[in-house]
Amino acid sequence: ENGLARTEYAQPALFAIEVSLAKLWQSWGVVPSAVLGHSIGEAAAAHVAGALSLETAARIVVLRGRHMEQTAGRGRMVVVYQGRAEVARELEVWGERLSIACVNSPRSTVISGETAAVDALVSQLRDRAIASRPVRVEYAFHSPQMQSCSEAFLRDLGAISWQPMQVPMISTVTGKRIAAGDLDAGYWARNVRQS
Repeated sequence: ENGLARTEYAQPALFAIEVSLAKLWQSWGVVPSAVLGHSIGEAAAAHVAGALSLETAARIVVLRGRHMEQTAGRGRMVVVYQGRAEVARELEVWGERLSIACVNSPRSTVISGETAAVDALVSQLRDRAIASRPVRVEYAFHSPQMQSCSEAFLRDLGAISWQPMQVPMISTVTGKRIAAGDLDAGYWARNVRQS
C-alpha cells in the first residue's frame, strides 16, 4: 500500500512541500504580498505569513491528519466541471448529505459527502452530459462527515501560540483577511469541516 494514500501521511507531506517551496521562493527574493491556502494549505500559509511557528503549524497538520484518517471509508469526493453557483443549485436537494468541498476554478468544483449520494449525483449529472471525475480518496473532507473528527481534533489541539503576521493572509474558511489571533484552535476545527 502506498503510505501517501493515507491522509495522516499525505497531509504532512503536502505541508512540507508547500512550506519548502515558499522558503525556496523567498530565498530567490520572491516575497508575497499576501498568502492563502485551501485545506492543509492554510497551515502552510499561516506559517509563511509569520503567524505560526514551523513547530505549531506542523503540530496542527499532524493532529489534523490523524483525526481525519479516522473517517476513511465513510465518504467520497468528486470534481464536477461546473461553477460553484451551478453546483450549489445541484446540491440543494441533498441537504447535509453533500457539500461543496473546494472550488478549483470557475468551471471546476469539488463535492464531498456520503458515498451513495455522491454516486447518485454523478449518475444524474452523467445523464445530463455534465462531466465529473472522482477524487481518489475514501473520505468526505470539508463536509458534515468531518464534524466528529473536527470536535476530537479541537479537543486534542488545545491552545495555539501565534505571532503577529508579517504578510497578510486571506482565509479560505471566511473569505476575508484575518489576523494572527483569529487562528485559534476553533479556526482550525472549522477548517476541517468547512470549504
